[in-house]
Amino acid sequence: NRKSKIVNRTLSIHHSPFTIHRKAPGFSYIEILLSMFLILALVAILLTTSTTYIHSRRTNLQTMATKMASCEIERLRKLPFSSVNSLPPTGPFDASCTGDLSKLPASTTTRLVATYGSNPKIIQITTAVNWTEKGNAQQIKLDTLISENGL
Repeated sequence: NRKSKIVNRTLSIHHSPFTIHRKAPGFSYIEILLSMFLILALVAILLTTSTTYIHSRRTNLQTMATKMASCEIERLRKLPFSSVNSLPPTGPFDASCTGDLSKLPASTTTRLVATYGSNPKIIQITTAVNWTEKGNAQQIKLDTLISENGL
């Protein structure tokens, strides 16, 4: 007789704690939301930066134009009244005040000299700087009065 020996064998399955099991390929809802949030944040930063740059450029151009117009008025105030009175009624700025003119796109300067009202002892000076920015005409205009007897 043969004796048979039954050996109990147990099957053990070991799972590694570092194994990641995915049910389906693709991105999770959280990953998509996080990606969209990051993209929106980058777009917001880009729009804010570009708007600030545009505003800063416009302000710089206006500042340059104002400095040129003010320089021309101050130059004329330093001249004797008879010299100012003998200027032509219209003309460009003096070259000493137009150093930044080339920095303004498509720019021109104009100086107007006229008697103020009916009083020949007072002259009205109007200085204007014109330029084009993105197809739009821009202008800075300053007025002053110069009297034969001073301010």
